[in-house]
Amino acid sequence: MKRLALAGAALALVLAATPALAQYMVFPDSSQRIISNGELADLGCQDLWIARNEIYHRNGYCFKTKRGKAFFSNAGCWTQNPSLSNVEQRNVARIQDWEGRYGCR
Repeated sequence: MKRLALAGAALALVLAATPALAQYMVFPDSSQRIISNGELADLGCQDLWIARNEIYHRNGYCFKTKRGKAFFSNAGCWTQNPSLSNVEQRNVARIQDWEGRYGCR
């Protein structure tokens, strides 16, 4: 599991340095289903950050941070206040809970 987490983190770092390649998604279907705790428990901080922010990205969020802009780009964004579905809100809250457990920043 640690090798998988390290590989995911390394891939995320490469993608963060090259926004054109930022098609990597942790949970491409996180707008349609609730992510399980088991799935989140296997992720490191970088992938949890991506998983949470890919939900906002799909909903047109214009990122303010250097990290968000570098990874997702703001091309095509349209809002600072995206409207998230109930499923997306639950997933964001669940991901934030795991980020808190791991002390992610």
